[in-house]
Amino acid sequence: MTTEEKLQYLLDRAEIQERIAIYGLGQDFHQPGFGNQDSYAEWSEVFTDDVEIDVSDVVPIPPINLAQYIEMMRGKDGAGGGLDADFRVWAHLEHPVKIAIDGDDASSISLHIHQHETKDSTGNTAAVGYWFDRWRRTPAGWRIVHRRIKQLYFNTAQLIATPGMMAGVEQPFVVKEPGFAPV
Repeated sequence: MTTEEKLQYLLDRAEIQERIAIYGLGQDFHQPGFGNQDSYAEWSEVFTDDVEIDVSDVVPIPPINLAQYIEMMRGKDGAGGGLDADFRVWAHLEHPVKIAIDGDDASSISLHIHQHETKDSTGNTAAVGYWFDRWRRTPAGWRIVHRRIKQLYFNTAQLIATPGMMAGVEQPFVVKEPGFAPV
C-alpha cells in the first residue's frame, strides 16, 4: 500500500468508527422526558435512507427500513412507545471490533452493550450482542446499507440500595435538563 492508500484507509476507518458511536447517541440523546425524540437527527449520519435492518434475532419480523426502526425505538411519530414504554433511562455503548474496507464498500462487526433502567426504577437490563454491518461510501460519507443484530444475552437484574461509597449521589438519576447539549 502506498502512503496515500494507508492514509485513506485510516481516514475511512476513523469515520466508520465514529458513525458506529453516533448510533448510540441516536438512542441516548432522546431519553424519555427530553422532549426531543428525533433519532433521525443522528441516525441520518449513520444509515442510508434505504437501509435494511434485520432485528429477527430479537423480534421475529422481516427486515425493516429506517423509518420503521425509528418507530420501533420511539413509537409512532416519536409520541412514546418503543424503549420508553418499558424503560426510564438507558445507555448504548457501541464498540467496533472488526472493520474491513474494500474501495467504496466496507463491513464491520461491533460489540454492543445496552443498559436500560426499568420504568419503575426497580430493575436494570443488559442487552449484549453484535451488529453486523455493510457500509457504502456515499457523497455524504460512509453509511450503513444493511445491519443485522446477533443478540448474545438480555439479562435483567434487580436494583439494590446505593452502595455507601456513593453516599450523596442522587439515585435514581433525575433529568435536570431536558436533553443533552452538544459540546
